[in-house]
Amino acid sequence: MFILTFIFLGLILLLDLTTVGRDAKQLMRNLKLQKRRIQTARQKFLKNQQQSQGNEFEVDSNSELRNRSE
Repeated sequence: MFILTFIFLGLILLLDLTTVGRDAKQLMRNLKLQKRRIQTARQKFLKNQQQSQGNEFEVDSNSELRNRSE
């Protein structure tokens, strides 16, 4: 009876460890995907910010040119 108890507890421990391993792999995969998503969003934001700054510069340059000619 004592041996059966150890076998039973050993099987439960083994199943628990495999589940923990699977969950850890899934967590790492999710972290990588989240990191990639954040990097993509940051790149899009910086690209849009640079484009908007370029547009503001064009508007300012055109205003200065108009002011000079008047």
